[in-house]
Amino acid sequence: MADYLNKLFWGVFFITFHINIGPLTILPNFVGFMLISSAIKDVYNQYGYESFKKSCSFARIAIIISFLWELAIAFSPVKLEDSLIIQIWTIALMLIEVFVFYNFFQAISEYFYLKEDISMAEKYIVNTRIYILISIVSIIVLSFSTIFNFNLLSLIFYILSMIIRISIMIMISGLKKIFIDKEKDVNN
Repeated sequence: MADYLNKLFWGVFFITFHINIGPLTILPNFVGFMLISSAIKDVYNQYGYESFKKSCSFARIAIIISFLWELAIAFSPVKLEDSLIIQIWTIALMLIEVFVFYNFFQAISEYFYLKEDISMAEKYIVNTRIYILISIVSIIVLSFSTIFNFNLLSLIFYILSMIIRISIMIMISGLKKIFIDKEKDVNN
């Protein structure tokens, strides 16, 4: 499990931090979503929880949307980054991303409940609720920013997005440590 969580961590890292050289994106979002999808599929194959399967399906949709987004931006004769369509596309991608991580952490909670580690299960339920709440606020901020073309709201949206994704990376790192410790206990 620790290896899958490591892959998931790097997928979130790649969708959070973009490396661009001029108009060329070195690590586009769809690469990050491919890592996320692959990691979640591996976890689903090992544990079989239905929520992992749903999460993987949403991650695959995110791959397609982000790939089409990159194509549209790369081959458009006009600058699309600030267009209404790209803003709506961003909102749709964010909603799908919420479903990816909601289902993933729902399955993690199920895992801990079945292992009778109620405190860990409840911790991830609370963390998931906080994640959803902040994500919804972020989506609302982006929507108002798009509707009213208000740059300060765009800045707030980007800050919230960074906080959300960094918190996901912290949660994944914490999970990874838990599973590494469990694997050490099993081996001893």
